[in-house]
Amino acid sequence: MRLITSTFTFSDSAVIPYYEIESQERDKTKTVIVGIHGLMSDLDYWQRLADNLTVLASVDVHLPILRGYTNAETKKGDIPNAGQYDNDLVEILQELEHEYERIVLIGHSTGAANVCRILNAGRLPVKTEKIILAAPFLHPALPVNREISNQENGSDSWAVYSKRAKLYHIWANINPFFQGRAPVVKVPVRDVPYDASSQVYPYELSYRLVMSRFIDLKYTNWQLFAKSSVFIGSADEVIDSEKLKQLWKDKTGTDMHTVDSEDHNSLLTSPPFMQHILESVRLL
Repeated sequence: MRLITSTFTFSDSAVIPYYEIESQERDKTKTVIVGIHGLMSDLDYWQRLADNLTVLASVDVHLPILRGYTNAETKKGDIPNAGQYDNDLVEILQELEHEYERIVLIGHSTGAANVCRILNAGRLPVKTEKIILAAPFLHPALPVNREISNQENGSDSWAVYSKRAKLYHIWANINPFFQGRAPVVKVPVRDVPYDASSQVYPYELSYRLVMSRFIDLKYTNWQLFAKSSVFIGSADEVIDSEKLKQLWKDKTGTDMHTVDSEDHNSLLTSPPFMQHILESVRLL
């Protein structure tokens, strides 16, 4: 296993941190796994998953840090336009099509919603042969999410500025062109994302960034997600697993996998989840 710290430059010249974990059988690798992170607390789990996968299978794992998460000077994240991540993910996948024969796309938490967005838009590149969704946090308005402790004054780690978020949501419903630039969420972010010893500081995310990490409930065709493999931990502290399973069944007509005793993040490193990825890669 070899971790390569790199960058990815988009067509608008924006640059993001980009991490590549190479397979031990690098010369034989024709498959790449692309992992899309959640709001930000899952990076250690992604790295452990990637380390294991590159040892156990002939795959490379690529872990981009999404746009808007690395402004260390202001400690405030924003994106140029609502829905920016749709274009960004498509650009990343299209670039990988030049290097690999097969792409496995895995989204965790809000990263799963980003994957669903490009699925819904019909923009998935041809070589993306497998979609896996882990603990999908698809939209805060869905009746499957657990109550989040609200901290209007914030803390050193997590906070949701609910009054502003609700006000912005009302404005967005009135004016579809509304662009909320002020922060509505605070998350812990590392100065160097995949370095466990790196400094952690509170980081605020704008309304349009956060909402671009969820599906659009008005224009989502759930049937397009039916062929995805979906996993949820029975001990998920963010999503009620039973409610999500029922919602998914009602919307897509398919079942999702439950992994006993795993929470929102630990699901990523659970043996059943890892085994499913390995089996999926072997079947491609």
